[in-house]
Amino acid sequence: MLIASILAHAGLGIVLALFFVIYYVNGNGKAKIFFEILLGLGGNAGAIFVLYRTFKIEDTTVNLFSMASCFFSFIIATIIFVIIFANMIKDKENDKLQIIRLRDIIVGQTSWVKEFRDKRMKEIDDVLDYNKLRQKEETIKRQEQEIETKKRFIDEEIERIEQIGNKKVHLKLPEKSNITLTKEFVDLMPSYFKDVVRCISEMNTLEQEYLSIVNTENMDINNIKSYLYALSTAISSNIFNNNSGDIRIHFRYYDKDKCGYVKLAAIKGNQIFVQDMTFIPYDKENMINKSYECKRALIKSINCSYDYKSDNNAIWKDYLTYTFYNLKTENIPYLSFGISLKNEIRYKKLFYFLNYIAFFEEYLQEKIEILNNKYNLEYIIYGGNE
Repeated sequence: MLIASILAHAGLGIVLALFFVIYYVNGNGKAKIFFEILLGLGGNAGAIFVLYRTFKIEDTTVNLFSMASCFFSFIIATIIFVIIFANMIKDKENDKLQIIRLRDIIVGQTSWVKEFRDKRMKEIDDVLDYNKLRQKEETIKRQEQEIETKKRFIDEEIERIEQIGNKKVHLKLPEKSNITLTKEFVDLMPSYFKDVVRCISEMNTLEQEYLSIVNTENMDINNIKSYLYALSTAISSNIFNNNSGDIRIHFRYYDKDKCGYVKLAAIKGNQIFVQDMTFIPYDKENMINKSYECKRALIKSINCSYDYKSDNNAIWKDYLTYTFYNLKTENIPYLSFGISLKNEIRYKKLFYFLNYIAFFEEYLQEKIEILNNKYNLEYIIYGGNE
């Protein structure tokens, strides 16, 4: 009984010493001393009490030897474990394999474990090129944001289109007329615009040359007609497919004796149009008067209620009329511009384009006003020699 009790108490003391040293190595904080005392004294006292109840030792001598063996084994084992753990920690500094073992965790090599972890993370970062990966990640995030923004825009456009539904887009033309904007029309607009710009450039050149060679004293109705012929030819050649015979470009003036509008100058294609043109009475509903009222060019096909009906409608199917509203005699506009078409289907979209971009008619108005300011067109037409 004595030997068994001594061995049991000694073994328990060794186990308590192991836990005591492990906590001593790994523990930290203000409570460390308290737990060390509690584990050392309390643990031994508790172990002795447990064994006493287990073996039911009544002999005092056996009890004394048993308690002594527990305390002495605890003290001796603690010293031995401290030496072993110290050697294990010291040995870690010379470990060539530099790997984490269970003993490293047991002996509390936390700083070395952290160092090992940081080292391995750096090695992984070097292999994977962490900075480059971060840059790629930021690039991907930025691209995702851009994609999300574009997707949101597309979704909004789709929603807007769905709201429009089957509604058609229209262009508003004078006078209070609307035409449907088709894809074909949109595709043709850039070429139309280019033609108009080329025409304006040529008209600028004509103006500079004409004003430089004709002085006020020599100006007469024939010189005015010559200039209007040149403007008409520039429009025909640049805008209407190289002087097509389906096009007639003309200027009318107000005849005071007849109380209506007659031909002043006209070309067909690139030739002077010598025939008379339809007389348009001032006191009848006509496009010249309506253009003067709204100060815009008008197209007959979309403003047919203002058209003066004549026999010529069978030949010239459609036409555009513009009245120079700043040029008046006795409060009546006396000069108008017109483009007549034989093939209205061929040039319909071009007519719409010219009517929509008001700057073409505004530019023509400006050129005629410059001519009038220098030569006084009203005097030449009505007061000079024809």
